[in-house]
Amino acid sequence: MLYLSIASLIFVITYYIGSMNSLSEEDANTIREEFSEFAQGIDNFGIFLNNFRIAVGMFIPAVGVILGLFAAYMTGTVFKAFTMTVPELANIPSLAILLTPFGIMEIFSYGMAMSQSVILLRSIINRSFNRELIYSTLIQIGIVTIILFAASIIEYYMIKNLAPDTIA
Repeated sequence: MLYLSIASLIFVITYYIGSMNSLSEEDANTIREEFSEFAQGIDNFGIFLNNFRIAVGMFIPAVGVILGLFAAYMTGTVFKAFTMTVPELANIPSLAILLTPFGIMEIFSYGMAMSQSVILLRSIINRSFNRELIYSTLIQIGIVTIILFAASIIEYYMIKNLAPDTIA
């Protein structure tokens, strides 16, 4: 539980740092346009697959933490780009998106994956890697899958109701 809390907190802090990026207007427009193009026509299953791919990578020993920090930072940067280019978002605090139901679910999932990455790395270094750890990791991947699927449904319908032009 301690690793989960620390990993989740580090994810949030890294996201926040990304959201405080200094972006030129040109870079902000480019990031927003690329993200909007990527998200155009996406449904809840597409949101799930995107988030699931990232989360599964976060389970990889050591590499998972780096991937998690990169994902958090880039997500914050994308949010910053949107706040600079969409006037309606200009006054929304960057951490507010993480307080949505899907945001909380995603933070928990990514924190779980990153913390398991550290646990797996420690077990490899200490030569204590065993079957129970493999089973525990598989169970956690299952839990993350279920949580991210539920989160994707919530996220899709929130976006569909608040910004219908963003998705199909």
